[in-house]
Amino acid sequence: MQRLFIQAESKWLRFIIRATYDVLPTPVNLQQWRGEDPSCALCSKPASLKHILTGYKVSLTQGLRYTWRHNQVLKNLAATLEHRRTTANAKTPSASNPLSAVTFVREGAGKKSGFVTSEYSQLCTACDWKMLVDVGQHLAFPQEIATTTLRPDMVFWSPSLGKVYIVELTVPWEDSVEEASTIC
Repeated sequence: MQRLFIQAESKWLRFIIRATYDVLPTPVNLQQWRGEDPSCALCSKPASLKHILTGYKVSLTQGLRYTWRHNQVLKNLAATLEHRRTTANAKTPSASNPLSAVTFVREGAGKKSGFVTSEYSQLCTACDWKMLVDVGQHLAFPQEIATTTLRPDMVFWSPSLGKVYIVELTVPWEDSVEEASTIC
């Protein structure tokens, strides 16, 4: 089972690396490599990587591709935060704030005592963190925080601390941020 997971993980890694360097076999790349037709089968525009992943107007206006990409990033973020939340809730909360112990170190000098490791986070201050994520459902904002019809992507809160973190996620292609915000 672990070997199957590692194989699947390596396929995703290969895809991500190839997508980063734009060397996937998109119709535009296949035209350069083999002289094939570079046009999109659905809209006849050049089918570049950007067009396939984020620029296809029909998918964007229907919300399908944009929503899928957004939800994939949100699911990964939620899984990471859920792991940290359950770990923090299982521990005894820290009474003191170790961030106040941070001391700055001049360039070339070694670490001084009191330097905080990366293990500390806001989650260490309580053991009652709750989280709601809007993936595949219509998130209802927690009534104990506020009464509103707003639906953020994620709400992360601690009743004992009275702290709330609200996450609203946008996942556009790097150079189409404005376009993505106008479509949604």
